[in-house]
Amino acid sequence: MLILDMSGTSGPAVTMIDAKIAGADKCAYMRSVLVRQYGKPAESKGRCNSEWLVKWGRDLPLVHVRLEADTKENVVYFSNQEEQGP
Repeated sequence: MLILDMSGTSGPAVTMIDAKIAGADKCAYMRSVLVRQYGKPAESKGRCNSEWLVKWGRDLPLVHVRLEADTKENVVYFSNQEEQGP
């Protein structure tokens, strides 16, 4: 099981996560969790590779969430990046 949990702190917010997770078989489960959280992906290729564009609210930056499986390397790449700027 994979759990990535970040709780609030008094420091600045996390605006970028890049992770490589062992086990390409975890990708389908991770994608299902992301679909529950963010809805259908903006782009999807194959069973797992997907990208979401998340807008949390007016005047808030757009967030790019990506998921990609590499069966040859047996890893899943996950990224969550918040756009910078006004």
